[in-house]
Amino acid sequence: MKNQRKKNKMAPKKMGILIALLLAAVALIVALFVLLPLGGREPAGEDGPGSDAGAPADQPTVMPSEIEPDEIIFSIDGEPIPMSIFRYHLYDSFSRLENRYMTNELDFGAVMGEDMSLGQYILKNSIDAVKFNMAVDRLAGELNIDRASAAAGVDEYLSSTIAGAFGGDEDAFREQLSLMGTTLESFRKLMIYQSLGGQAYEHYFGESWVSSVDPSAYYDQFATASNILLFTVSDELDGLTGERVQTPLGDDEIKQKRELADDLLERLKRGGEDFFKLLDEYGEDPSVMVENNPERKHTFQRNDRIYDYAVAVFSTEVGGYSDVVETPHGYYIIYRLPLDTETVAEAIKTQAFRSDLFSAMLDELSRDYIFEATALFENSSLENWYREYKGKNFQMF
Repeated sequence: MKNQRKKNKMAPKKMGILIALLLAAVALIVALFVLLPLGGREPAGEDGPGSDAGAPADQPTVMPSEIEPDEIIFSIDGEPIPMSIFRYHLYDSFSRLENRYMTNELDFGAVMGEDMSLGQYILKNSIDAVKFNMAVDRLAGELNIDRASAAAGVDEYLSSTIAGAFGGDEDAFREQLSLMGTTLESFRKLMIYQSLGGQAYEHYFGESWVSSVDPSAYYDQFATASNILLFTVSDELDGLTGERVQTPLGDDEIKQKRELADDLLERLKRGGEDFFKLLDEYGEDPSVMVENNPERKHTFQRNDRIYDYAVAVFSTEVGGYSDVVETPHGYYIIYRLPLDTETVAEAIKTQAFRSDLFSAMLDELSRDYIFEATALFENSSLENWYREYKGKNFQMF
């Protein structure tokens, strides 16, 4: 994150151990249960949370500090959900979006997709993550996965961690988990979901699936493209924090960049000039510069790119150019190329792609789950939750 945070009181070595632990523990949770790819998938439906339904009130009467971790914040299909479960997923959404958009201040009013603001998207993403936990639990029951064995494994892992990384001090471990917005009890439950989900994932999309899959069935989910990017921000190293900070260029410079982008697009569409020559001369995106990427192209899924970029790519014909695409960090002209099917064949075998398929499966299973907000949820504020998150001084990813 780009924001400066208060110094954590825990010793750096212990913090490093904790971060390594938590990254390992939540990797599958994030991969399997936080399903809506950031900047990509459309809202699941008009009636679910994420539209105006279920959004916190504009004038909250409850502050985050007044909410106990085990207080019920809402229910899913009649099952009460404690604040410590929801807050964990909420904090994760905040962190991932800050990192994705390279910002230290999320704009909840920004448009994510059709009729959905960033704030609504975060709520939907976080609530859906809770739904997917429930879907995994029910799926595990259908597959007769041994819950007792999964719980025993998690308990052994947590006990070993507290004894080793925290010298047996459970309170110190709890304190660090609180910076993630959760409790030891809820974190244990999340890890059990991880274990059950991992086993269900292997059942459906393990090595047997890899050996039998037909890549052509997934061609429509990928695109190959190159782009000319003109930055509208400067990227500099902060001498105090050692972090990279992006600062918007001046209005005149941004105007000049837009005029140049319009001119380049005209030269491509009307003048028939060579795209790669213009890329070499004007492009500022290091990921498609010949010294870094000899082929000067990328093959990717729709959900791998921010919303506006993805829409532009997948609405452009092969061999054609997009209009100028405005993003938070610059102007893009995108050139859609013939699909690199060899890259797709390798990509669909990756764990990331298979996790997306499992995610879609859980999405379908949980789509009809009934969300019921409590008065506590209705009287809370996403903005206040965000302020609380930033004040807790923890960067999960």
